[in-house]
Amino acid sequence: MTSVYQEHLATAYQKSTGTGAGQLRDSVQALEQKVAAKRQEVEAFRSSNDIVSTERDEKPAVVRRQGPATDLNEAKGKLAAAEGQLRAARSAASSGQGVVAAKDNPTIADMEKRASQLREELRDLQQRFTPQYLDLDPVIKATRGRLDNLEQQIKTERAAGQRAAVAEAEGKVTAAR
Repeated sequence: MTSVYQEHLATAYQKSTGTGAGQLRDSVQALEQKVAAKRQEVEAFRSSNDIVSTERDEKPAVVRRQGPATDLNEAKGKLAAAEGQLRAARSAASSGQGVVAAKDNPTIADMEKRASQLREELRDLQQRFTPQYLDLDPVIKATRGRLDNLEQQIKTERAAGQRAAVAEAEGKVTAAR
């Protein structure tokens, strides 16, 4: 008797869930049809009223306004960067620091290498000979003269590099304006 009752309950449950699931499927299908119909209505309204998109960034008026604003912001950023570079170049030049690193200028790098070699030679000679002998030897005097000349050339080349860097930065500021 219990087994008959259990079978009856199982059959009733299957019928009720079957009809419930069928009803849900039918409801979902009806809602999908309604949504599709509404989307078609919206699309027809947009085409008849010349609406490009529902997205703000795709509207022609917004796009036309954003173009110049974006360009202006980019130009302001470039101007600020150029002015910062100019200030840095002027500051470095006024404090006597090199604006261009020696490794970036092969002429200065070569002169510094030669000056370093001459300094090394003079140090070696100072360890082997007395200051009085060094003052009398014409070869050592010539070496000191070459070193002084080379150091002056390095200074001149660096000053020219500083002027060129400042002029380039001024040109960038002018172009950015």
